[in-house]
Amino acid sequence: MLNRFLSFFAASILLLSSAFVSTASAGVIVEPTPTGGGCCGFGERGYWFETLEDMTFESIWLSNSSGVSQNYDLQILQFSAAPPEFGASTTDFTQLGLFENQSSKIDLNLNIAAGTILGFLAYDNDLNETPYSQDSTHTIGANDISFTRLIRQTLNNNDAVSSEASTSDIGAIGFEYSLGQAPATVPEPSSLAIFALALLGLGARRVKK
Repeated sequence: MLNRFLSFFAASILLLSSAFVSTASAGVIVEPTPTGGGCCGFGERGYWFETLEDMTFESIWLSNSSGVSQNYDLQILQFSAAPPEFGASTTDFTQLGLFENQSSKIDLNLNIAAGTILGFLAYDNDLNETPYSQDSTHTIGANDISFTRLIRQTLNNNDAVSSEASTSDIGAIGFEYSLGQAPATVPEPSSLAIFALALLGLGARRVKK
C-alpha cells in the first residue's frame, strides 16, 4: 500500500512541476530594412527562399520608412519548385495565408518543414507600392539564406508570379520565427495542477483505506 501511495505521490509531483514550466521560446526577428524606394502601382513585390531547417513562423509584417505599414496586404505562398525568372511565370503555388488591410504585425503559428520553398508578397495600400529593401541575405538558424526577389505584375492574388535574381531589391517584409515545429497544444498549467492535486488526494485516500 505504501508503495502504491509513493507512486501516486511521484506522479503528482511530476505533473505539478510540469504545470509551472514554460514551454515558450523567444522568437528571432528577420527584418529587411526599407531603403526608401519601392514599386509599383500595378503589382506586388516580395521575395522567396528555401527553408533549410524546420521553422515556426510566429508573425509577419510589411515595413516602410516610418515603421510597420499602416494599411497593407500580404500573401504567403508555397511553391513546388523555384519560381521561374521574369519572362516566364508560374501559378504553381499554394496559398498559405492572405491578409488584407492590415495595420500591425500579423500573428501566425505556421509550421514549415525544412526544404519548403516559401514566397512572400505584399503591397502598401497607402503608398500604392511595395516598399523595397536591399537586405537580401539573412542568417536563419545555422544557415545564411538568400532572399530572391518575387514579383507579380498585377494586384490579383491568383495571378502568376516570377522571380528576379538579377536585382537585390526585395519587398521589405519582416517576420519572426523559432526553429523547430511548434508543439502540440498542451493543457493549461492550472488544469495540470488541479489534476495533480486530485491524483495526490486519491492516493492518500487509498492509503487510509
